[in-house]
Amino acid sequence: MSPERLDSSQYSFPSDIWGLGIIIYEMVTGKNPYPPTDKPIILYEQMMQEDAPDLDKVPGVSASLKDFIKGMLQKDP
Repeated sequence: MSPERLDSSQYSFPSDIWGLGIIIYEMVTGKNPYPPTDKPIILYEQMMQEDAPDLDKVPGVSASLKDFIKGMLQKDP
């Protein structure tokens, strides 16, 4: 779920692009980039305060895919 959905802000297709970026990240790494929590506010704070997830430390991932994911997970498009 994108940050806009968690804080009930207006959202549009950038939220869907962000969500797709997270799904691709999970497919490549086999895990969610954020630690599990049952508190939406904690997840929101992680998404807004931490750097966007990246694949720089994942072996075998092409530079193209790394750039693609970084573009999708930008906080300020």
